[in-house]
Amino acid sequence: MTYMKDLGMPIIIHAYYLRADDFYKPKVYEVPDVNWTDEYRLLTLPKSVYRSNFEITEFETARIIDVNGVEAEFVTDVQLKPVKFQNYGEDLLEIMKRKVC
Repeated sequence: MTYMKDLGMPIIIHAYYLRADDFYKPKVYEVPDVNWTDEYRLLTLPKSVYRSNFEITEFETARIIDVNGVEAEFVTDVQLKPVKFQNYGEDLLEIMKRKVC
């Protein structure tokens, strides 16, 4: 994400919302970071799916050792702004055109 920010590219999250009747929250032995992610598992096909896009306007990064002992860079302190549909390919071409022309 830092490289995208340095290039001036928008950093977009595509959030998918799934609605279903039957779901459950996994146990820690199934998904070690479930308490951090707050994820759920669907047990039936979703009744509906819709997508929203958000631009990350500000963020910080930190090197952290996760619950599995793996060191990785994590994104923290994220600020989001709702945006319309984004296409990374078109965004990159537009940025490259500005830098070359």
